[in-house]
Amino acid sequence: MHNIKIVIVEDDLVISKNLKFTLEDLGFDVLSLFKSGEELLDQSQELPDVYLLDIELKGPMNGIELAKKLRMSFQGPIIFITSKSEEELYQEAKSVRPSAFLRKPIDKNILRSSIELAIQQLEHVTHEEISSNTSTFELDDAIFVKSKNRLLKIIVNDIKVIKANDIYALIVTKEGQFLVNYSLKSLEEKLSKDAFFRVHRSYIVNLESIEGIEDNHVLIDGEYIPIGKKYRDQLMGLLKIL
Repeated sequence: MHNIKIVIVEDDLVISKNLKFTLEDLGFDVLSLFKSGEELLDQSQELPDVYLLDIELKGPMNGIELAKKLRMSFQGPIIFITSKSEEELYQEAKSVRPSAFLRKPIDKNILRSSIELAIQQLEHVTHEEISSNTSTFELDDAIFVKSKNRLLKIIVNDIKVIKANDIYALIVTKEGQFLVNYSLKSLEEKLSKDAFFRVHRSYIVNLESIEGIEDNHVLIDGEYIPIGKKYRDQLMGLLKIL
């Protein structure tokens, strides 16, 4: 995915510059950097495809207030970056329909995936439209995930692990890995309780894929996945142990 134009509004110059360099390394086009909402609104500019806004901008206008003003003429993706995790802040930010919340320090892969997912949803199909399609997460043997310009069918039995990945979930299968715009909890509710089990607040595993248990970890494809204390007894009860 190329030629995506991005504007960054971040009051920390070091973070702003690092973001710019990272985005350019990923192949994105950074149009401009601003240190405040006032500075952005005062200057005429080329309209970007995506705004990256620091949610805690200093000054009279924070990132949420800036986003509200941008929404008067811009309906594309707005992605918030933040160093905080207050629920109240997130609830207020939802009113401007952000595509993602990214926590500092920002992981390069999550940054790229968040931007690409936001653009894909805008250009092809919204998250609500995917959810309303009864085949998306209602099939017994398969689910559909967005991959580039299409919906890709994944056989449920081929799923080995599902990992929480910031606000997304990473589905690991025999064929590869897929980042989807669903929380771990929402995926847990859709999957069979007989085949899948949440072993940790950040992991769901396919019970058939477990190769071994060592200390407080399950082993799947050579990867050690932690078992949370509150899940261990129930997990052990599900496994046939001689």
